[in-house]
Amino acid sequence: MELEILKRDYEGRGIAKLGGKTIFVSNALPGEIVDASIIHDEKTYSIARTNSILKESDKRVVPFCPYDCDGCSYKNINYKDSIEAKKEAIKELLDRKGINYKDITIEENRPVLMYRNKITLKVENYKLGYYREESHEFVPIRKCMVAKSEANIIISNFDLFKFKNGELTIRVNSKSEVLLIIDTKDNVRFREELTFLVNLKGIILNGEVVYGTDYFIEKRDDIKYKIRYDSFFQVNDYIPEVIAKDISSLFNKNDKVLDLYSGVGYFSLKIAKLVNSVVGVEVNTKASLLGTINAKDNNISNVLFNSGRVEDLLKKLDKSYNKVIVDPPRAGLASNVVRYLNDNKFDIVVYVSCNPLTLVRDLTNLDNYNIMSIKLYDMFSYSKHVETVCVLERK
Repeated sequence: MELEILKRDYEGRGIAKLGGKTIFVSNALPGEIVDASIIHDEKTYSIARTNSILKESDKRVVPFCPYDCDGCSYKNINYKDSIEAKKEAIKELLDRKGINYKDITIEENRPVLMYRNKITLKVENYKLGYYREESHEFVPIRKCMVAKSEANIIISNFDLFKFKNGELTIRVNSKSEVLLIIDTKDNVRFREELTFLVNLKGIILNGEVVYGTDYFIEKRDDIKYKIRYDSFFQVNDYIPEVIAKDISSLFNKNDKVLDLYSGVGYFSLKIAKLVNSVVGVEVNTKASLLGTINAKDNNISNVLFNSGRVEDLLKKLDKSYNKVIVDPPRAGLASNVVRYLNDNKFDIVVYVSCNPLTLVRDLTNLDNYNIMSIKLYDMFSYSKHVETVCVLERK
């Protein structure tokens, strides 16, 4: 069917209208006319895939990647246009909900390609690839342009340990050390040449270490973080450092800070030297333990990590904190966490979000705070994702 693309949504998809219904179209730019096919149909909207472009936008560029896995939904425009499109999409989300803010800026990524320090690949019939968006359609690849070079060395040498079906995760730290995490029901044999190609720190097969160790050390400025193969840590080396520097001016030596969803302690340890004390809360027991280990290894004594669900531990926390950092998963804040923030009226709440939809939802419910600033960080170049840091002050 023929569709005219009116604008883009926050996920980078084109938006068209057909019979009063909204159609979200992949690989389509505002102003274009495309031939598209519906791949998912709901009562109020449909999702479509572009078959061909009948009228092309002057902003369209030749993609840097030949594969159509949909992971880089902004690869059809240049980088400057992509970050402006993300900024405008977030502004529209905020405006639609009537949220008051002064301005929005966006931090560019560096580099814009080959920046991801972690990728997860599907393996089907001895081939590596990704699933296309909104489907289980396998797209085989031989290189990923947003992954670090060490990850691509592993991809191009898959023959040295290949297996028929399963999943392969590649993690690379700033010292170019590599962890391979393999999940498969197949037998896997590793050839020795693999250890000569990259600085292979460990191989974890179905949760068991079969070579080296199950962790590596990551360094950010003067802080070292021990990261297990299954620990959450940002996939971008550059942007988290910028975020930490940007928010550091919000803290002083008198502050007692609560860090909710603290992970292995990235923000907790970063701000520890600036404040009186920090308490982190993290549901993942292993990550919380690593936070404690990381504090000890860095000789940081004013940080304490608690393991448990944020929603469950709030009542056990004392009332001495005056500032809070929240960095929730994509689901955003649970309703009782929003109530806790409202009831305690902290001086400052720093909300770090990876999902604009749940951020906007939570901002509409944080009634006892005004927005000081909103800044976007292009953590995931060319993809539909963007990191947002919203600083709130109590009314």
